[in-house]
Amino acid sequence: MPEGSEVFDLACRVLRDEGSSETAKLSAHILRVLAIHHGVSWRSEIRGDLARLLNFSGEPSSFGDEEIGRAVKRLEDLGLVEAEYRKRGEWPGPEVSVDQLIHLKGVYEARRALESDPLYLRYLSYRQGLIWRALKRGR
Repeated sequence: MPEGSEVFDLACRVLRDEGSSETAKLSAHILRVLAIHHGVSWRSEIRGDLARLLNFSGEPSSFGDEEIGRAVKRLEDLGLVEAEYRKRGEWPGPEVSVDQLIHLKGVYEARRALESDPLYLRYLSYRQGLIWRALKRGR
């Protein structure tokens, strides 16, 4: 596993290279989504999370599973994420499926790199506001 400062540097690199290709851009967005979700997400859920992030930012969300796979592979090759296939239960039924669990290494260092990312900060604030308002309504 990369050391903390290495994760920070790699995350900064992903953000810096975001404009170099569509795969690089999607990799940066996946990094943001994983950081927001405390470093872990199922592959089947990343597409919806990416669509919400891109909708918030005003960017079109024209990507498919292949593009997501290439972006996750890029992050894996850099050493920022681990992706492994696992069994996953579906609530409330007894069904079990196999899905890819994606885990961000060094989530705190990656978040530190994202502290200067305007999209991440705006989206994080927006999500926290939604949660706060929902909790306030529930009282």
